[in-house]
Amino acid sequence: MMLRNWAMMLGFVVVITGCASNSYTIVGQVRPAIDPGRVEIFTSPPRHYEEIALLDASSAGDFGHSSRAATNEAIYRMKEDAAKLGANGVLLTGMGERYGGSLGIGIGGYGYSSGHSHFTAGGGSVGMEGPIVQTGVRGIAIFVPGRD
Repeated sequence: MMLRNWAMMLGFVVVITGCASNSYTIVGQVRPAIDPGRVEIFTSPPRHYEEIALLDASSAGDFGHSSRAATNEAIYRMKEDAAKLGANGVLLTGMGERYGGSLGIGIGGYGYSSGHSHFTAGGGSVGMEGPIVQTGVRGIAIFVPGRD
C-alpha cells in the first residue's frame, strides 16, 4: 500500500514538472533582480526599451484541453524569469498551444509512460490517458527607462 502511494506521488510529480517549462537566452545587459509583480506585460513595443533576453515559457492545460489559467501561468513564469534578469517589462511576441504525444498515468501500479498506459495491481487497475497540451508563450525581456 505504501509503495502504491509513493508511485502515485511520483507519477503526479512527473506530470507537473514534465508539462511546464521555461527558458531564456540573454541578448543584452542583465540588471539587478526585481520583484515579478513589477514586470509589465506589453503587447506592442514601448517607445524606448532595451532588450535583455528572449523568453519562452509553457504551462500544461487540462488533459486534452488548454485553459486560460494555463496561459496565465505561462505568462507568470515568463515574468519571473524577466524579473530575475532585471527586466521591468515583457514584450509578448507569440502565444499558442503545443501538442505532443500522449500521457498515461497508472494508479495502483508502478510507473508513468508516454503513450497508452494501463497498470494492474492486485487484480484491479485505474488508468488515465490523453494528449499532452501545453500553452506556450514567447516574449522579450525588456528594460523600459523611467518605469518604476
